[in-house]
Amino acid sequence: MDRIIAPYTVTAGAADVAPATGTPGYATDGNPATNTPATLWPSYQYNAIQEEIMAAIIGSGQTPDRTKNNLLMSAFPLVVPTTPTLKLTNTIFVEDKQCFMVWITVGAYTGYMSPECGMWMDGWTPNPLPFQVNAIGTTVNNADYPALYARYVASGLLVSSGSWVPGTLNICDVVAGTTFKLPDLRNMHKRMTGTNADTAN
Repeated sequence: MDRIIAPYTVTAGAADVAPATGTPGYATDGNPATNTPATLWPSYQYNAIQEEIMAAIIGSGQTPDRTKNNLLMSAFPLVVPTTPTLKLTNTIFVEDKQCFMVWITVGAYTGYMSPECGMWMDGWTPNPLPFQVNAIGTTVNNADYPALYARYVASGLLVSSGSWVPGTLNICDVVAGTTFKLPDLRNMHKRMTGTNADTAN
């Protein structure tokens, strides 16, 4: 979608705007039997509808395009049952993960990823929530966590198996391209700033 292209259009500064007074109502086709005239659709109302749609399109980071009629749909998240591998829209809500994901490229990975992918999160449940995984040094499949693996690699946190130790945010390949080991943050304290190293391990 783009703004109207037609004879006798005007610039934004000359566009009709809503009247300062009057009672908002609803349009009618009229009724000759009761001598009720049809509603005249004023230009300001057309402008208002157009600009509402344009605001959503531009606000979502898209460029208006007169050859496309799906930009408004792409401006809002779709709810999907599982994470798709093909791009549907910029943002989706994945039901089985219970989180929003955005289409993004990180390193060698292009696909849907949570903005919080790889973030250390405090939990409040005995077991991980659908959008979480325990940082307890578990070996997981690359195919199950491609975005997570890409995020760690892009952040420089992939180390050799001999360099992987508990208490760091590093991951390591177990079988390259197939499985990798998550960080093991058990028995650790968070240190937000400073250089006082934790040597408990």
